[in-house]
Amino acid sequence: IRALIIFSLLVVFSFSSEAQPQYASTVIAYSTQYSTPSWAASQATGAPNVGACGDNTSAWASTSADGQREYLELGFSTIQQVNTIKIYESYAPDAVDTVYLRDQSTGLWNNVFSQTAGSAACMKTLTITIATTPYNVDAIRLAINSPVVANWNEIDAVSIENIAPMAYSSSTTTQTNVTSVGASTVNNEVIGIQIVTTGSTSPLSATSFSL
Repeated sequence: IRALIIFSLLVVFSFSSEAQPQYASTVIAYSTQYSTPSWAASQATGAPNVGACGDNTSAWASTSADGQREYLELGFSTIQQVNTIKIYESYAPDAVDTVYLRDQSTGLWNNVFSQTAGSAACMKTLTITIATTPYNVDAIRLAINSPVVANWNEIDAVSIENIAPMAYSSSTTTQTNVTSVGASTVNNEVIGIQIVTTGSTSPLSATSFSL
């Protein structure tokens, strides 16, 4: 008796990323704030919570709409290296023209991003990708060219990350289907391969398996 046995592999990817966004947790300093607690500098801490474009009490706003340059300095509860910054601009965005990160060990501010302020569609998440800082970061400073972008330039949240390229970590076989497989049938799960990775950029491709 000759039998042809075909194994159908169900490949299950389990991604385990080391990078998680860390949102600012404290206010260090600010130029002005419209009031408190509504539109206060503290509204720029924590995860984004403004759901739609527009003037919102849950975001930071300066005292005047376009009266002067403004700034925000925010701290993070956990020091870390950084290669990605996200600024959640919920109203009259794109006024942020310079971003600084503070070296936790020296207390020095390092300019990591500059652009010419200009109007943009609302809402906007300004994503800044830089070379991974050789130092641990404990704070961020946003410089805002408010007079250039009309209206209140509101900030909902700010986050930092250290996103690493995807790398293989481990793998294991699984067998969740233990029912009989009928003859001449196709697309039946026999075994699975669970692959665990770290990181999230430059995704890996699973092209072959040695059994």
